[in-house]
Amino acid sequence: MKEARELARLYPEAREVGLSVPLQAELERIGSPVHASWDIAPKALWSGAESGDRDARVVCAATERLFGLSLWGQGVEYLNGWTDSLPEAAAALDTWLSGRRPAGDELAAGFPFLGLKAYAAAYERGEAIELRWSAMLQERPSSHRARTAHRGSRRTAAPR
Repeated sequence: MKEARELARLYPEAREVGLSVPLQAELERIGSPVHASWDIAPKALWSGAESGDRDARVVCAATERLFGLSLWGQGVEYLNGWTDSLPEAAAALDTWLSGRRPAGDELAAGFPFLGLKAYAAAYERGEAIELRWSAMLQERPSSHRARTAHRGSRRTAAPR
């Protein structure tokens, strides 16, 4: 019960209606064609929207007034971040989903609270496979590195 009162205090605009209602009101205020909803849990403190191959998710933090925004395209998480401003979150969501659909780095430049994911940047440059291979090669299991180092030391040891 204490948690519910705290959330109501942090997000009075979402009390009794969930996050989708105030998020939609912000989108309408800026003239966005995007529709925010979360049909499976309409009164939840999270919401989302989609347009074509892009989607966005907005969540409320539990201990302070913050809105988390996660922006996706073609199944890849491009950007995420936190802001204390619902209008700022709505504006970023609208920019990502409607109109000219900017690249991830361009959106991050316009909304500094968002961080561009390394994989998304590589995906936009057409270098996603190279990034994945590089990560896999760098993350070889330590036991494999130890066996390799041990074998290497036997090869270089001087004969007795």
